[in-house]
Amino acid sequence: MITPEQAWDWNLFKSGGGPTYAGSAGWKRFTDFLISKIQEFGAVDLDFVEIPYDHYVVEDWPDRRTHLYDSGVAVEKLVTDGTRVPVVASYGMTSGFTPPEGVTAPMLYYDPSRPPAAGDVAGKILVFQTVLYPDPPYSDSFLDNYTLTDYEWRSPGKWPPLFTPPPASVTSSYHCRWVWSQLNRFAAIGINGHAAGIVVVYDLSPGAAFGLAQRSVYTPDGKAGLGAKYTNCPTLTLDRVNGAKVVADAKAGKKATLTLAARFQRDTGKAIVAYLPGRNYGTPMDEQVLLATHTDAMSLIEENGGLGMLGIMSYFNHLPRQSRPRTLVFYCDCRHFMPGGEASWPQFDYYTMHPERLMPVVATLGME
Repeated sequence: MITPEQAWDWNLFKSGGGPTYAGSAGWKRFTDFLISKIQEFGAVDLDFVEIPYDHYVVEDWPDRRTHLYDSGVAVEKLVTDGTRVPVVASYGMTSGFTPPEGVTAPMLYYDPSRPPAAGDVAGKILVFQTVLYPDPPYSDSFLDNYTLTDYEWRSPGKWPPLFTPPPASVTSSYHCRWVWSQLNRFAAIGINGHAAGIVVVYDLSPGAAFGLAQRSVYTPDGKAGLGAKYTNCPTLTLDRVNGAKVVADAKAGKKATLTLAARFQRDTGKAIVAYLPGRNYGTPMDEQVLLATHTDAMSLIEENGGLGMLGIMSYFNHLPRQSRPRTLVFYCDCRHFMPGGEASWPQFDYYTMHPERLMPVVATLGME
């Protein structure tokens, strides 16, 4: 087994590189580390899939001041009715960019109970506010996604009542996911209405919202892929504290200036496949267990499944090969946080490219 000190050191190393979007400097640093370690821990026959894509870049890491209007280095800024918004939480990934002076336009508040006519959106900065939880009775979909179900109830520990949204003091995961679930339709409304820009006010605290990128795909059909044509509709996101006055100003039709410094650049990610041989590796008798994770994301813990794989590999590598009845296959993909996720890049799936290599696989395990 790896030691707690090793696990700490690996995560500390990873945290020093920042976000690991495919092809970025942080991603290359992390995957170079993984490739080095998996060979050290006995993996063989490494294979790779190179994946080119248009990488949306906002230079806001590691300097948190890039979100603060008065810092002098802000890359995300908003002024409404002459008042500077002190802190911008984040931006819409692939939403585009503005000139250095920003985009100035009247704001239009989007009221879902009385949505504006399509023709009224064009040229406006469209302001959305995520809604609160619905009142019961809840739909089956809501119960499945945003409440504790019997699966969690059977886990150890004391839990709040079933089939009811748990309070944020217990866990914020369900509430955050409810907020995120509303975002794709916001982008579609702005794109289809030819908005000059979008502001999304999350029902989240400043701490929860800060750095939380909005991941919609800014194309007319909401689909990504190699050669996708993105619609320029620069988008900023705010927490509920910094967003309160913005919502009020938008309802009053006040003007705003939105600034977002960003760019697209062609980068190349890489999927990694490696094998820890079992006793029958390389023969028709071989059976394989496939472990899969992704190496790309925006944070420390979203994409550290590769470190868990190293722990597993280290453990089984201490066993003699003849004592390992099955081969372990380690698949580190990099499409999870590419625009649209894995489904938008199916031609680069390793097992779509090599379906015959699924034949020995008898079990799979996804790691986060």
